[in-house]
Amino acid sequence: MLIPAAATKLLRLMWLLPILAFGYSLFLDSPVTSLDWICLLMAVAGSSLVIKGKRDLGRYHTWAGYYLPGAPRLRSGIFKWLAHPMYTGIIMVIVSCSLVYFTRLPTFLSAVALASCLYIVTFLLIVAVRERNALIVQ
Repeated sequence: MLIPAAATKLLRLMWLLPILAFGYSLFLDSPVTSLDWICLLMAVAGSSLVIKGKRDLGRYHTWAGYYLPGAPRLRSGIFKWLAHPMYTGIIMVIVSCSLVYFTRLPTFLSAVALASCLYIVTFLLIVAVRERNALIVQ
């Protein structure tokens, strides 16, 4: 395990909050702006990275925070260009949602969703570094 179990459990509890907040923002009566379209494109690009990364990992895919001993460091597919495509993609989606929170949501809901996003991004960055270090040691 790359990070304490409690941190992973908290991530599993928090991941849905940003999605629900974003979904709520879709029902607010406000005009669609250029920023909204940019955020949508960023979210689609990020989601594509996650899907491609998961496909290229195949049987070596694990939940964030876990490490599969003996898994090779992939250097083909999307991993030829990007060391952590899934983490990068998730962070892209979170950044795009966060921009929408600032412009559309009430302050309190925006603050709660952003705090959740900050935790998720911090978690992913820590895990990415630890995962890289574990693969280097192998």
